[in-house]
Amino acid sequence: MLAVLLAHAKAPGIVTRLGLRDLMTLTGMTKGKLRSQLSTLKKLGVIATSESGNRKRRGAVFMYSVYVLDLTHPLFSGKNPLGLAAFFIPDGGTGRENFISSFFDAATLKARLVKHESHIVEKIESAFSPPVSKSISLESKLISKGKDYFLRSLADYHQSAQSLLPALELSETTAESLIEVHNLGMSPILKAHLSSYVMKLLTHHWNEVEQCDGAPHEPIASIMSTIQRDCYSLASPENRDKEKFLENDFFTLLYRLILHTARKLQLCLRKLDTENECDFPNASFMIAPPLPEQKTPYRVVKVFFRSTWQLNQLQQRNRVCLIPRVNLSLPAALKALPSEITRELN
Repeated sequence: MLAVLLAHAKAPGIVTRLGLRDLMTLTGMTKGKLRSQLSTLKKLGVIATSESGNRKRRGAVFMYSVYVLDLTHPLFSGKNPLGLAAFFIPDGGTGRENFISSFFDAATLKARLVKHESHIVEKIESAFSPPVSKSISLESKLISKGKDYFLRSLADYHQSAQSLLPALELSETTAESLIEVHNLGMSPILKAHLSSYVMKLLTHHWNEVEQCDGAPHEPIASIMSTIQRDCYSLASPENRDKEKFLENDFFTLLYRLILHTARKLQLCLRKLDTENECDFPNASFMIAPPLPEQKTPYRVVKVFFRSTWQLNQLQQRNRVCLIPRVNLSLPAALKALPSEITRELN
């Protein structure tokens, strides 16, 4: 089972486009035996994270499963693994979201705001405009705060989402695609694929990612074609132009999200490498999943080096980086408003 996964990894430790039927054919196992083997590999920590594929609308919308293998596991590297672990610990704020785990959630929230924010603003202004709206009844304690209090809260909510994203303008069509992905329940599998693309960028394109810091550039063709191939069924018909997929709003958005996340991780890792010990361009990267017992939403990025010499250069295997945390939950001020005002954000 493990040999099959390793043989079909498109990047070190990252396996996509293998459905359950494919694995049954390749291994000769029954479905029950296959599930048991996968469960064992997960319990052992060999499979660090996985997300089952998903099909909706009778198969018209689909994505394959994702398996991420921990290359620093003793089964691969012995008792002395060739790597380091970077602990990204959210600091400050009150939320649990951060740029590693929540960039797609932030994009989905921004899509909702692009579609509905102006209407919500109109409803807030209408509720506070004399004569007081008969269709929306406000409690006196809400009226006393004034409409600007709630409009500021809405603007701050938008800014919280934007803080995890690159500078971008969402078209209404692309916003619709993101909202539809969420409504179909496809967000978990898409997030798993996006995370795998971030790992591929760092593993195979470290130098290219480093060179495109804020400067206009052509997307990395191999990554963009992978996005277009894996995510094609998620885009609305208007966003499925195969001939011009590099200019496609939906796929370009996904590319910009992963590039932004990879670049931020890159900057953090460079900052942690104060002695210039790490040969990052020749390493493999894994974004480890949060553990069930974790009380704080920290994330771990494991870096697998391919040479004993590189390992011997490391003076410290575990390193800590503090990253901002944000809250993407509906703010208390907006929750206090009647549901008919903010229903599109719930």
